[in-house]
Amino acid sequence: MDPLTQKVQKEYQKLASGYDEDWHGYLKATHQPALELLVPKDSDRILDASAGTGIFAKYIRLLANPELTLIDISDEMLAIAQKELRETDRVIIKRMDVHSLDLPLDYFNKIITISSFHFYKDPERVINEFKKVLTQNGQIIIIDWDSEFWYFKIFLKVLKFTGRPLAKTFTLQEMIILLEEHGFSIVQKRRWNYWLWPLMGIKAVRRTKPADQ
Repeated sequence: MDPLTQKVQKEYQKLASGYDEDWHGYLKATHQPALELLVPKDSDRILDASAGTGIFAKYIRLLANPELTLIDISDEMLAIAQKELRETDRVIIKRMDVHSLDLPLDYFNKIITISSFHFYKDPERVINEFKKVLTQNGQIIIIDWDSEFWYFKIFLKVLKFTGRPLAKTFTLQEMIILLEEHGFSIVQKRRWNYWLWPLMGIKAVRRTKPADQ
């Protein structure tokens, strides 16, 4: 695990116990659009990457009963997920780094990552890892911060100055380009704000092999 990822891990170990309560408003502002893009179904095999406390999996379960795999690098966050989802069937919870997935190839038809992409040290590698475990025509849904706006760029510099373990924060267009360059076609895109916090959501589909070549 690289130093930046280790720093993220340590930060969320400290935040885990009060995370869902402390960030309730922000989580609601990101999870509802995520559900609208994900559209979970009973037949889905969903990978929730950087799943944290598993709160989003609980929201999924209110709509459908898909097979869920939750991964995260924080043992403390996953311990909460284990407790919250202990009576839920068809759920697998594993400690795992998105930069190196130990999961079945061509298995998941949907992958979602919420408010985590800006922590990924090597975004291209992560997209390729997701692609390996995603079925042909499978979907990837990314919810993250949108660095398009000047005031948010200043805020990000302040966060980095204070030692937050940020990697790269994308604009919506940069995220679209990243996905398209790695064999995905954009299906939906949207922007919204949580107070002054700019957010974006993208749903993309893994193209068939002939289109990848």
